[in-house]
Amino acid sequence: MPREVGAIREQVMNRRTLALASLVTLSTTTLASAHPGHGEHGLTSGLAHPITGLDHLLAMLAVGLLAAGLTNQVGSSRHREPSGSAAGLQFGGRDATATRPLILLPLTFVLFMTLGAFAGSLGLFVPSWLAENGIAASVVVLGLLITLGSRIPLPLATVAAALFAICHGSAHAAEMPIGQSAVGFFAGFIASTVFLHFAGIAIGLIAAKLKSSETLRYAGGAIAACGLLIAIGVL
Repeated sequence: MPREVGAIREQVMNRRTLALASLVTLSTTTLASAHPGHGEHGLTSGLAHPITGLDHLLAMLAVGLLAAGLTNQVGSSRHREPSGSAAGLQFGGRDATATRPLILLPLTFVLFMTLGAFAGSLGLFVPSWLAENGIAASVVVLGLLITLGSRIPLPLATVAAALFAICHGSAHAAEMPIGQSAVGFFAGFIASTVFLHFAGIAIGLIAAKLKSSETLRYAGGAIAACGLLIAIGVL
């Protein structure tokens, strides 16, 4: 009976997550289409920007992978606790504490990236040398955090995500094509960022289901190595 209840809760959680992702994508697309003129071209450019830039793509995937990795580690430690220990609030078949990274890390990154981009649109750019080095560093550091796994406190990972997100957001604003809709461009890169976060989370949770946590750490090492190559100009 408890297993059936847990399965039902997990199905409800999956449906809620899918609905949330659909709502975010729909709302950002609606914002872009409501802007007259070059809105469609701005949306297209914005959607492509995080995906066609290897540094942006790897960093945003890494945020999702890190969130999933921290979630998996917390969940594993909960399962190893004695049966008599106090149980946390259950949410979608998982302890609410375990699911916190899935919400906090992506939300923090998207929020601070948007703030950085908005500041850039007002002319308050992060200096280009700092933004470029910050983006390369984000790939390296986030990759290393994935490999370290449970040894990383969630507040530290969240602060790192926030600081790096500002650099990414400022770069997005600086590279916005001239003459295109700012609203459409912003909506596009935010939607792509959310998608890449969800993709990273999905990969991480699937790896946990397959009992291949080492694969996640190898992926983090590969991401960090790519970050180093980006930093020295090889990629």
